[in-house]
Amino acid sequence: MSSNWPEEWGRTKHRVWYTGHVHHDSVKEVPGCLVESVRTIAPKTSWEFSRGYNAMRDLKCDLWHKSEGRCSRVVRSVIGAK
Repeated sequence: MSSNWPEEWGRTKHRVWYTGHVHHDSVKEVPGCLVESVRTIAPKTSWEFSRGYNAMRDLKCDLWHKSEGRCSRVVRSVIGAK
């Protein structure tokens, strides 16, 4: 991102890169950026179910303040949702 849009990147104070569909949550700090992987919201396929994959699912919504950064997070479980 920083090499594709250097001017935009340089104007930001709070840098977070979200990735998804990895079936688990993880947060990693890399120089100049926080990389956060969030759980999938997709329902299990028959292949995943037959192999015992049991990842939890949820949705996350972050509220960002322009100068103060992330100020709130809402998490909604999708357990049992189809």
